[in-house]
Amino acid sequence: MRKLFGFLVAIVAVIPCLAHSVDSCGRAERLKRLYAAGLLPNGLPPATFLEAVGDTDVLHVDLDLEGVPSTKTISGTVTYTVKSMVNGLSAFTVMLHSNYTISSVLLDGRSITTTTVATNTRRANFDTTFNAGDTFTLSFTYSGVAPTAAGFGSILMGNRTGTTQYWETLSEPYYAMTWWPAKENNTDKFTATIGITVPSALKACSNGVLTSTTALSGSRTKYLWTCNYPIVTYLVSIGATNYNQWTATWNYNTTSMPVMFY
Repeated sequence: MRKLFGFLVAIVAVIPCLAHSVDSCGRAERLKRLYAAGLLPNGLPPATFLEAVGDTDVLHVDLDLEGVPSTKTISGTVTYTVKSMVNGLSAFTVMLHSNYTISSVLLDGRSITTTTVATNTRRANFDTTFNAGDTFTLSFTYSGVAPTAAGFGSILMGNRTGTTQYWETLSEPYYAMTWWPAKENNTDKFTATIGITVPSALKACSNGVLTSTTALSGSRTKYLWTCNYPIVTYLVSIGATNYNQWTATWNYNTTSMPVMFY
């Protein structure tokens, strides 16, 4: 009787997927996308390729990125400020789609090597070790063609009603790697600065508050956004097109906050 009950439960669990095509079953679709990204069902890389999530605490991430709509390429540098939570830390692993090439990694300003340890998984190999409480900076410079089909449309570069839609990102839950080298763990919160260089005809928005706009050569503009409220990896997002823009102010007692609409 117990075996029969277990068999009936198993059938009931499968029925939702049998009632639809495999592609339309949410559970099957999620597993398929994780497999394509080289991730385990829990969304993480194989354990042998990744130091324990709790070994490091990411304090701040600085993204300085530029994309080219005509070639759908992204290039830039992402710099981490990290605190070691263990003694003897000798590496830091990020997820980055295999479309991208890492040209340089700097540890506290010194060049170090990286190893591709699995599909979409890169490890920075330290030339020293860090103990619990030590902090360090780690910079990845990279470039490549943005993948066209990953996650839920995690990085899109194209046109919207005839106008360039430069970037739009949806990294949920483990697809930040499709546009920047990321510690793909959504329990480690950090502050962020996000620099986005776009053609001057476009406006770029991101997390936090717009802190500067800088005109660059080649009819380009760099927008710098600052997020002082700690967030997790998949919440970092960018968008750029010919937005309409307006500003309002939110007030509560003696507190006020600017609200920017794009």
